Amino acid sequence: MTTLNAGMPDLRTRSRESSVRGQVYRLLLNDIERCVSKPGQQLSEKEVSATLGVSRTPVREAFLQLAEEGLVVIAPQRGTTVAKISAYQVRQAQFTREVLERSIFAVACRNSADGQVLRENLDVQRSAVERQDIAGFYEADREFHGELARLSGYDGAGRLAGGARVHLNRVRWLGLPDRRNLEIALAEHIEIAAALAAGDAARGDTVLTQHMRGVLGTLPVIRGQYAGYFETDDDNDPPDTSGLAIGWSAS
Repeated sequence: MTTLNAGMPDLRTRSRESSVRGQVYRLLLNDIERCVSKPGQQLSEKEVSATLGVSRTPVREAFLQLAEEGLVVIAPQRGTTVAKISAYQVRQAQFTREVLERSIFAVACRNSADGQVLRENLDVQRSAVERQDIAGFYEADREFHGELARLSGYDGAGRLAGGARVHLNRVRWLGLPDRRNLEIALAEHIEIAAALAAGDAARGDTVLTQHMRGVLGTLPVIRGQYAGYFETDDDNDPPDTSGLAIGWSAS
């Protein structure tokens, strides 16, 4: 049974600023990333096309793209299902994101970047935590890291890091209802912004690294709570990148 966000609009009424296939892809990606479409859940090409008011062709193309990214499984005679969460993919994605975002932060510090937008973003995050607005916090979190990339001048690297977040975010979304996780993430964002303002690349890198690895710390608990959502794959410890040379200098 296919489950899509309640109130999802008919795409025939949406802006034509991008392809229908792209819109279908983003809507499906959003539901998979936030576990609205649950790991292991069946997805029906026919139902999705009817719900979104589009032909089956863009839905089929979106399914194929999601399959290439390891987010759905297309099996002959069995149809399409949302891929279960792979601890191995989570570790791979975390490593990719950590390498990219630590480099981004180092360059932003070297550029003596103005963090006004970050400070305004933190106010949005604080408000979201107070209201326990998970979706609002999630979007502000995404914008915070996007702004770090913009300040570094390497927006492309930021987009690559954002792509790596998808497998991580499926785990994060399962843990975000715990207010403590929101508060920890906010506190780390505040420290990262403060380190940037002070030009303290070393301190910022330490906090950012801790922040990037937070999802690995929650992974065993989340996996225990949602065992049916996870693949029974190799769960070795992630590689230690604490001594990783980023290759950029803040000086």
